[in-house]
Amino acid sequence: MSPDSFMRVNASAFGRITELLPIWLPGGRQEGQEYVCASLDGGQGRSCKVNLATGKWADFATDEKGGDLVSLFAAIHGLRQSDAAQRIAENLGITPNQSPYALSEKASARRGTSSNSPGQIIMPVPSHAPAPPDILRRKVAGSWVKRIVAARWAYQNEQGQILGYVCRFNLPDGGKEVVPQVYGEADGKACWQWKGFPVPRPLYGLDRLAALTTDDLVLVCEGEKTADAARRLLKNAVAVTWPGGSKAVNKADFGPLGGKTVIIWPDADRCGYEAAIDAAEALASMGTPTDIVLPPASVKSGWDLADAEAESWDSTQVMQHIKHNALSLPDFKDVVRNKYGIISNNLYINPTKKQNTLNVIRIEKGASGEIVDDCEAVLAKLDLPNEFKIFQRGSQLVRLGTLPTSSQSCATDCPQDKVVIMEAQKSFILDVLGRYGRFVKLDHRSGELRAADPPKDVAETITGRAGLWPMPPLRGILTCPTLRPDGTLLLTPGYDPKSQYYFAHRLNVKISSQPTHSEATNRIEFVKDLLSGFSFVEPVDRTVALALILSTMVRPILDHMPLFAITAPVRGSGKSYLMDIAAIIATGRRTAVLAATTDRAELEKRLTGSLLSGDPLVSLDNCNGALQSDLLCQAITASTVKVRPLGASAQVEIPSTTLWSANGNNLVLAGDLPRRSLLCRLDPGCERPEERKFSFDPLERVLHCRTEYVSAVLTILRAYIVAGRPDMGGKPFGGFGQWSALVRGALRWVGEPDPCASRDAIMDDDPELAQLRTLLPLWWQEFGKSAIKIKQLIERSHSNDTGLYEVLDDIVGEGKGPGINARSLGHWLKLKKDNVVCGLKLLQVPGKNMASWQVVQVKAGEA
Repeated sequence: MSPDSFMRVNASAFGRITELLPIWLPGGRQEGQEYVCASLDGGQGRSCKVNLATGKWADFATDEKGGDLVSLFAAIHGLRQSDAAQRIAENLGITPNQSPYALSEKASARRGTSSNSPGQIIMPVPSHAPAPPDILRRKVAGSWVKRIVAARWAYQNEQGQILGYVCRFNLPDGGKEVVPQVYGEADGKACWQWKGFPVPRPLYGLDRLAALTTDDLVLVCEGEKTADAARRLLKNAVAVTWPGGSKAVNKADFGPLGGKTVIIWPDADRCGYEAAIDAAEALASMGTPTDIVLPPASVKSGWDLADAEAESWDSTQVMQHIKHNALSLPDFKDVVRNKYGIISNNLYINPTKKQNTLNVIRIEKGASGEIVDDCEAVLAKLDLPNEFKIFQRGSQLVRLGTLPTSSQSCATDCPQDKVVIMEAQKSFILDVLGRYGRFVKLDHRSGELRAADPPKDVAETITGRAGLWPMPPLRGILTCPTLRPDGTLLLTPGYDPKSQYYFAHRLNVKISSQPTHSEATNRIEFVKDLLSGFSFVEPVDRTVALALILSTMVRPILDHMPLFAITAPVRGSGKSYLMDIAAIIATGRRTAVLAATTDRAELEKRLTGSLLSGDPLVSLDNCNGALQSDLLCQAITASTVKVRPLGASAQVEIPSTTLWSANGNNLVLAGDLPRRSLLCRLDPGCERPEERKFSFDPLERVLHCRTEYVSAVLTILRAYIVAGRPDMGGKPFGGFGQWSALVRGALRWVGEPDPCASRDAIMDDDPELAQLRTLLPLWWQEFGKSAIKIKQLIERSHSNDTGLYEVLDDIVGEGKGPGINARSLGHWLKLKKDNVVCGLKLLQVPGKNMASWQVVQVKAGEA
């Protein structure tokens, strides 16, 4: 090649330097004005650098360097610079093609003696070259060790000339090392070197292709040992392979196989399948479609034709397997996708994913909003497995979790195998996206899309998009069939979009869609028999227990539900037992128990934990003293509540869907709880009620016959609905109109007392109301309807013996001797103003400097 032609080729290559370097040195990357890689074979690293502005290059690992791209190409492929320029010209379309391997021995010898490029590989090997050495010296753990060749495979061109060798060394630990051996220049003289073949690398078995007839088969295997086994098994076929194993298949020269009948038999593992796909795609790009053989399903990982030979396979068996298991490239991809997730060119999907749940999401700069939208679409799919579904609950993203063992969380005893609501943390969101989204990213080196992990900042963005989430809303969890708001039966397990509840049950309940009044009365007797061992004080107390059982079944369709309070004078009366019976019917397990405490701040923390976990039933157990909680009052009568999760600074808004109960010895409800509650009183009338004997165990009966009791409860309620929900009269129960129109009405319809009659006992026991009932009649007796100051009230209480002082001292006395705190009394009166008791009403009368207080009489029905 003339100097002018040489310069023209060099200039043409330099003009396309950023396009050519990723091809010549695959795996490298651009850093500023340099292209960097591991070595002249490419790969990730920084030992080899090319200046993009000048074309100068250097491989610091071998001390090779040059001033232009032609010398770089020559060093990469072990060529003379004139040959390198010729090859570049061919690739750029300047000159015809020339085979890199089919050289005469004379030309080979000349190339080996006249090159000015250090370290070049000479192929084919000259005939005068010495025999290759059998010893390889390696530095291991700081010491030099000598290894001896255990097997050697000769690579030859189509004329039978040696191109080089691949040698295997057996290691002391039982492993093996495979090293290529080529002939080339080093330190100014030709010699054998432990170095790889230049790219594109020749195939093993080219020498046998010359004798191949048109109908003969070419079998591509992985590894020289396997190719030799294939050659022995198939006498009329040519078996070939490439050097370097599965990871180097893209560096092989499959050109000599063009136009031939080719079958690929891969190793039976992921790397083998990947290499087979890459080889088939390389052949297809040359116009040579090929089939790939699917190895036997029962073989061990890595199994190949060498193993088949060791297992005494014969030629007929091999050919029969090829006949029945050779697949086209697209079909092979489809089959192995489910096993290894390979789809093309190192792009993988998780083989455990169902293909119909995969969304392809492309990661690229400037598209963060679209990426998050696509990720949310994945999370919002309802066909995901239950354990990976994500829901929105108020202002929080949640998931369903199963507690496999008993655990203590927020003082709540959670039974085994309980489905609870848990926060969907960012790590969980990324896990779901990684499983059911397919993320791809453009590889700028190869121009191909490659598999990628979901970006971590996506989870952060998703959790911050409250109010925009497409995920389905979740109100709570139910573990038995129930009724829809329209009164129809809801029996199917799973998520119900209409009610927004998740139903986690396996009951096969059969209920008539049109039950009668007779069936309902029969079923209420069936349920009442379950409670026959309890010592209810009055029939209304048993009705409250029945109302509790019915209410647990229909909590989802009612916005609000009263607190069920169970009290008894002594321990062992069956308070917790009664709640457990209702819980087992509704949930299949005992109720979640919340340890009561007189510390209001601690109680609110425990209540918050139960609200966040979505417990359908919670019992405040062993309430000592007066039970009072503003948060509990809100949870009973509000559709949603705002709570602050433990350790968080921000509040979250969540639906309030729990049925609350409380029990204690001589339980007292205070504050606003009395008007939100029903009371069930038990009194066994003996010193040691725990020693009583009964004809049957209600819990055991419910556990064995749960389906029958669920059917009974739903039959009662459904029959009342079918009858048109007749009005059963009674005083309104403010705030619980829906509950009264269904549960309360159904019980009265089947002949039971009004459960709201129990509220008289609650109001009588309300300590704050009792104080007001005592104070106002004494006030009226002393002052009539006159407006007075607080100071006058305190002074009058000291001046007579009507009992007024004792009442005020009980209300705001400080317990440190005589004296009533006027400020505390004024605060208490403000809390009770406009209350009406005993026909008297407390009013606050505005004044210039200080308000006055007045008690007036009111008639029934007046506000």
